[in-house]
Amino acid sequence: MGDEAIKKRMSRAKRKARMDLESIGFEVIESNNRPVCLVAKNGDDIRVIRICLNKISPADRLSICTFSEFRREVWCRKEGSEEFSIQKI
Repeated sequence: MGDEAIKKRMSRAKRKARMDLESIGFEVIESNNRPVCLVAKNGDDIRVIRICLNKISPADRLSICTFSEFRREVWCRKEGSEEFSIQKI
């Protein structure tokens, strides 16, 4: 899969994650993917979220470990799937 196709998949995954979070009442702030993709806030519940495609790598987990005061999650969207698997860190 070409670089442009991967960027489009990531963009669609981020959009879907944002819509999912907003549908349950979160205010969502997009980041530059370094180290997190989204920051979501609903009252006192603040989540930092890393989105990845197909599999969660050790680097994905490590990238958000420094945010220990917030709920940390890695959302993975497999190719051909509309749903995310969510791993809490």
